[in-house]
Amino acid sequence: MGCEIAHLEWRDVLKAGAYDLNMSADTEIISRKLFSVQEFQRISDAGIFPPDSRFELIRGEIFEMPVPTRIHSGRVNKLTRVFTSKLGESAIVCIQNPMFIDKMSEPRPDVVICKPLPELFGPFEPEPSDVLLLVEISDTSLRYDTKIKSRLYADAAIPEYWILNIPDDVLQVRTEPADGEYRRIENLIRGRSITAKMLPDIVFTIDELLA
Repeated sequence: MGCEIAHLEWRDVLKAGAYDLNMSADTEIISRKLFSVQEFQRISDAGIFPPDSRFELIRGEIFEMPVPTRIHSGRVNKLTRVFTSKLGESAIVCIQNPMFIDKMSEPRPDVVICKPLPELFGPFEPEPSDVLLLVEISDTSLRYDTKIKSRLYADAAIPEYWILNIPDDVLQVRTEPADGEYRRIENLIRGRSITAKMLPDIVFTIDELLA
């Protein structure tokens, strides 16, 4: 497979198994190619994707992530500072790094707060059981983050999922994952504060997270 991959273009990879509307109804064979994490990593390592692009694997499908806006980039920088300064040595803050959910999913969350595992300083991807808190910054990707990725994280039993909803200027907090959904969803506005369930000693204000 490695030799074949080298001759592919990234758009060909994304269109693998696409349905041809011109096929005869009598002869058509509909197929959909899903990729494993191992295959996805080999495609990436082969240099198929453009160097400045970002892709993630969700349930076997490859999604191209949008180019971050300046607002999005600024929020990433702010959250990095807030989390690292408040958590210190008690956790590891992973920023836009790949995460292993299962053999068919390798997303790149904006922020993952992990247990202080020394393995994370080497060639190791965090797994759901390593995660204390996961955060996505939704500027242009709100539907994607609240529908597709929320179900993925709930299925993986990520205990708490925060969505920084930039358009509405609120922090959405999702907890109690069960049966592919978060049973408790709360929208917090400025002026309030929050403590993550797995980080009970740390208080965050909504203003500092949204600022």
